[in-house]
Amino acid sequence: MEILLTSLYCEKLFTIADLKYLYGLRWGIESTYSKQKNQQQMEQFSGHRVICSMQQDYAAGLFVANLQSLIEKQCEDYLQKINTRRKYCYRINRNVSWASLKFNVVKLILQNERRDILLQLQDAFLNETSNQ
Repeated sequence: MEILLTSLYCEKLFTIADLKYLYGLRWGIESTYSKQKNQQQMEQFSGHRVICSMQQDYAAGLFVANLQSLIEKQCEDYLQKINTRRKYCYRINRNVSWASLKFNVVKLILQNERRDILLQLQDAFLNETSNQ
């Protein structure tokens, strides 16, 4: 059972099918908000001033999230290849990969061995998979 709440009262203009379709379009955005709030804790700021804390913390969080997505994208071909030999399909565990990346992002920026660090992160992402 699904319950949709709306302030659109005219059933002639908006059918249940229309609302369900719109809700489906919105689902990706809501999933991203959930990930930012719960996994990435984007609402946790290091200070009280808008420019010094909130905007910088949010931008840093987006940078790490984008980096996580890029490394996961790099792992996709290999993961699909090994999934063909498995009974169940596995995917990268985003919570574990986020933690791995969070603890290595400073090294990635400051050290010269960026390629080695990226390969280590890619291995860490692939070693922590979960059943879909």
